[in-house]
Amino acid sequence: MIKLEITKEVNSSKLMDELLAQGLINPLCEDGTSTIRDNSVFIDDEENIEAVQQIIDAHDPTPLPQPLSEIEQLKLEKNILAQSIYDLTTIIEAILLGGIE
Repeated sequence: MIKLEITKEVNSSKLMDELLAQGLINPLCEDGTSTIRDNSVFIDDEENIEAVQQIIDAHDPTPLPQPLSEIEQLKLEKNILAQSIYDLTTIIEAILLGGIE
């Protein structure tokens, strides 16, 4: 196991997702601990050191936005549906008035 020091501020869970998405780390070390801990990333393959470092360097520690609540999601869907109904009504009216063939 190779220990790579993290020398900048990171969002550990976001960095973990970025590294896992590239297949550069395992979610857990052999002892069951996280591969990102104590300002370090623990990797198995020495060939991945440069790629891991590039992702760390490019990493944006800004937290991801929180997902919409169920109520917020329903309001959004209601607004989309209302806009679709309005658009369809406008098209139907135009067809009935002979404006669209």
